[in-house]
Parts: sequence; structure tokens; C-alpha cells
Amino acid sequence: LRITPEAMSKMSYRKYATVLAILGCEFCERLAAYGIGSSLTLFLRSKLGYSIEAATVSTAIVVAMATLFALAGGFISDARFGRKKTILVGCCIYFVALLCISLITVFFELTDDLSFEAIEVLFWAALISVGIGGGGIKANVGVFGADQLVAFSAHGGDGDEHVNLISDHARADSDNRVSYNTNSNANVVSQQAPENVAELNNAELVQSYWNWFYLSINVGALIAYTGIAYLCQDISFALGWSIPTLAMLTAILIFLSQNQSYHEPAHDSSMVADFVGMSWYALRNRRRKREISQEFDDNVLQSFRPSSQAQESRASAVTPLDGDGQEYAPLPSSLDVAWLDVAKLRYNGPYDDALVEEVKSVYSVFGFLPFMVLYWLVYSAMNSLFFSQGCQMNYIMNGGFEFPIAALNVANTLVIIILIPIMDRFVYPCIHSGCCRFSMLKKVGVGYFILALAMIVAAVIEIARKSSTTLSIVSTCDSAVYISDLSVLWQIPQYVLVGVSEIFASIVSLEFFSGQAPQSMKSVVYSINLMMMGIGMVLSTLLVVIVDVWKPEWIPDDLDNGYLEYYFFLIAALMIVGLVAFIPYAKKYRYRAGTDLSTMDLMSKYSYDPVSQVEI
Repeated sequence: LRITPEAMSKMSYRKYATVLAILGCEFCERLAAYGIGSSLTLFLRSKLGYSIEAATVSTAIVVAMATLFALAGGFISDARFGRKKTILVGCCIYFVALLCISLITVFFELTDDLSFEAIEVLFWAALISVGIGGGGIKANVGVFGADQLVAFSAHGGDGDEHVNLISDHARADSDNRVSYNTNSNANVVSQQAPENVAELNNAELVQSYWNWFYLSINVGALIAYTGIAYLCQDISFALGWSIPTLAMLTAILIFLSQNQSYHEPAHDSSMVADFVGMSWYALRNRRRKREISQEFDDNVLQSFRPSSQAQESRASAVTPLDGDGQEYAPLPSSLDVAWLDVAKLRYNGPYDDALVEEVKSVYSVFGFLPFMVLYWLVYSAMNSLFFSQGCQMNYIMNGGFEFPIAALNVANTLVIIILIPIMDRFVYPCIHSGCCRFSMLKKVGVGYFILALAMIVAAVIEIARKSSTTLSIVSTCDSAVYISDLSVLWQIPQYVLVGVSEIFASIVSLEFFSGQAPQSMKSVVYSINLMMMGIGMVLSTLLVVIVDVWKPEWIPDDLDNGYLEYYFFLIAALMIVGLVAFIPYAKKYRYRAGTDLSTMDLMSKYSYDPVSQVEI
């Protein structure tokens, strides 16, 4: 390993400057998104006259739009424009749309002589444009930041300098498949240490990056749910919603500040066309799987046929791995032949064997998607129904100060901001270096359970709210309803629990989908995960409509006449059922090499001494 002080200084500056620019861009975009979203329900109900059901559905649709448009953003990025250009175009569309929304709120402040129909159409056109721009950003900005770290981990700088952090044969890319023998003795570890250290450092760096990426999101949310929510509720929407517009202009400037330093991963073409073509070919030729399976069994039996004196010991059907006599695996069988294998060249298909294996890995990731849909369906209650519940709780503090209801999201945001550094720097390293291995999907399962617990707490709070005295004070959200005597601060525990669930489920899902996808499909696969958020939000609106069809209504305009607690109990039960179904999937899933710390030999990192290898 040869690194000069000048090269190290230059490398560190470029690495952190590009990553910080990307995190700054994400912070500004999230500040803008949460700035609008934090007071959207209030705007729809107080300015446009929407009912509680219509406002809830509309808010969920707005939140869902950016995630649904993310799939298009990911495809365009992987197939044509690349991540950098797609992010920049998305930022520009986003800024113009927010400028229109700001002007609409100014018109509301200046005059009451407005055509509500025209204003509503223009307002929704701007919101859709925000979704389009947000889709281009969301599908790419997180993955683009991880690309910078992988690039520097592998090459130590730009593509032109190749300052090697490790020897050429030990470079580790997240798409390479490397196997480790975790039971190797110290001598073997010593020989493999450079390779193991490279992958371990890369995996730890990427895991840490996603934690700090999510932290930047929540710092933006913190400002939105405090400052912007206060300005919109107690001052004016014109002033409050001008901040998101300025934030997006800042995002563009920050992103452009490192325009010449970004690393754009090179690939000849997107795998999306091959993915679709291969899947279609395999479906059309699925009958060939039977003959391939028979051929596979014949070849395996021929290859592993035992000698005559060992015939009686073949009942166990195992064979040693690596010839060391220490580890054993079941004899391969036709069960190992997947439906996509018919597309392989070795079986007279049109696609390279390695490419087929990459597509198979993408399909294995897709099994995770339904569980994330359910997670976001349950999570979406925080975006609208928690707010509607707060509208009929006592938000008037001592001295007559009206506590901004949307500001309760600060509890959710603060717990994330506080716990992310603790988890990243202390908890996860202690877990991974100790006897326990906490895999990505185990973390997600913990997040599912905590989210279900949050909904149960929300249901209990709703029961307590309805049991408390109703005051003769009209709600700021709707002049037709009155607030209860129960303080709105009792909602804090449910917001906190949702935040804790995000640390385990939401953050890890970003890392999971980014790390498990092939390089040329990263944006598409990552955006599909985001799209699951949108689908979950849409399904949540459908569920709200369904429960309101029942008599008596669960979620009427006046919650005192409804059964909002039933809805919270229902979605908590759905999350528990989803968790039970998720556990077998999590146990069977096999991670791509070098992406999950729980599957890697961490001891090699601490037994390898790189100092003797360094020349300054």
C-alpha cells in the first residue's frame, strides 16, 4: 500500500466534499418536501374546504406521488441520463413547482376574490410537478452518494488518479462475489486480510453513510415541523411556504458546487432491458426447466459418484467444501435449478450465465417488497390521522400559546436524530464485534414490531381522548368540531415509537435495496423500494375510504362520533401478521457478498496490521 500525504489529503477532501454536497442537497429537498407536507392537511381543510377524509386521502396521494414517479426517475437514470443529470433536472422541476405554490399562497393573502376551481387546479398541477421532480431526486440521490464512497474505497480518488488504497488484486467492489471461510485459522486470515479488510471497510462505510443520509433527512424534517409548521399555522402560508422554495434553490447551488468532482459509475447499458427480455424468455420456455433439471441431476450424480467401498455411506448425501474436511453442504439437486436458468447459455439460452445470476438476485430482493408496502401502509397514519387526532386534543398551552399540531412530528424527528449517531457509532459496532450478528433483515423485523406497538399506543390515546371532557373551544383545523381536555402532548410516545421503527426498518431498507442490486440496476431497484412507499400510502387511503363506508363511520369529520381507535388497532394487527410472514423470508435470504456485516469475518479486520505494508 503506497499513499503519499498529498494524495491522502486530496483524496479525503474530494471524498467528503462530494458526499457532503449530496447530503446537503438531500437535506434541502427534504426540508422542502416536509415543509409543504407538514401543513398540507391544514391548508386543504382551512383554505380549500376539504373534509377530514378528503384531506387525509389527498395528503397520502401527495406523499405517494414522488415515490411512484421515482420508478421513472430510476429507469431514466440507469438507461440514459445517468444519476447526476437526473438529480439536477429533478431539482429544477421541483424548484419551479414550489415557486408556483408560493405564488398561490401569496394570492390567498392578497385577495379573497379568487376562483377556487382555477386555484385548485393550478395548486394540484404544481403538487404533481413536485412529485415528478422529487421522483428524479429520490431515485438517485441516495445511491449516488453511496457511489462516491464505493469509488473512493475501491480507487482512492477519481477515475483518473487511481490512488490505490489496497493492491489491485484486492480491490473490492460491491458487485463482486467473494466467499469467506469464517472458520479459517489465523494463518488463513493473515493471507486473506487485505481483501477482507477492504470489503469490511466498504460495508461499514456504506452502512454509516445510509445512517447519516437519513439523519440529513430528519434534520430537514425538524426545521419543517417546527419553524415552517409554526409560520403556516400562526402567521401565514405565504411566509411559511416561501422557505421550501428557497431551500430547493439552495439545493441546486450546493449540488452544482461539486459538479466536476462527482464519480458517475460507468456501465455500457442498463440491465433493465435484459431483465425484461430474460424474464419473458424464461416464461415462454418454462417447460424446458423439467428437462434441464433431469440433466442437472444426471450430471451431479456423475460428478459426485462415490467409490464402490463408500456406497453405503451415501445416505447423508453430503460432500466436503474446499477439500478441508471441515465444512459440509448438501449434494446439489434439481431443486437448485431456478425458472430463470433456462435462459443461461449453458442450457442453450441466449443470456450469459453471470447475467442470469444477477437477475436472479434482483428477483430475490423483490420478495421483500410486499412487506415494505405493508409497513408504509401502517406508517402513513402518522402523516394524516395523527394530525387529525391532534386537531381535537388540547393544543393550548399555559399562557394561551397555541402549540403547532404538526410540530409534534418533532418528537419523531428528534428521536431519529439522537439515536442514529448512537446506533452508528456505538450500538451496531458493539453488536457486530460481539457474539451476536444483527443482519439487515433482522433490524427490519424489529422495526415492524415497534411500528405495530406505536399504533396500539395511538389507539389507547384515542380512547383516552374520547373519555376526557370536551371543551367549548373550536378546533383550529375545523370550525365545526371542538377540542378535548386531553393535552396534545400525550401524542409524543406514538411519534417517538414511529421514529424508532424508522431507524430499524426504513433506513435499513435503503441500504438493503441499494446494496443488493447490480450496479446497472441500482437506481431502478432502489426506486422500486421507494415506489412501495407510494403504493403503501395509496392503499392506506383506500383502507380509510373502506372503513368509512361501514356504519357507523370509523373516521368522520368529528372524531368524537367515530372509532379512530378501531382503525389504529386494525393496522397494528396487519403489521403483526406481516411480521409473522416476514420471519421465514428473512431467515432464508442470502446477501450479496460484502454487503451485510453479519455475514462477514470481522476478526480479520482486527488481526490484520496494515502499518507494515505502508510506505510514506
